[in-house]
Amino acid sequence: MPYVQVDQGIVMVVSSHKNVPDAENIFEVDSFDTSLLGKRRLADGTFEEVPRQEPTQEPPAE
Repeated sequence: MPYVQVDQGIVMVVSSHKNVPDAENIFEVDSFDTSLLGKRRLADGTFEEVPRQEPTQEPPAE
């Protein structure tokens, strides 16, 4: 059974096992879909894109 593991609402892991682990941050999904990585899991079980922030470049240290 495929499942996702979320951290602060964001999908960090997509995995599959015959038994889905029992934890507050693990949810069964319909298919092993790696496109869910980085998406936010909503309370209704759907997923939405999360705007990605560009990393800021710091000036080189002198």
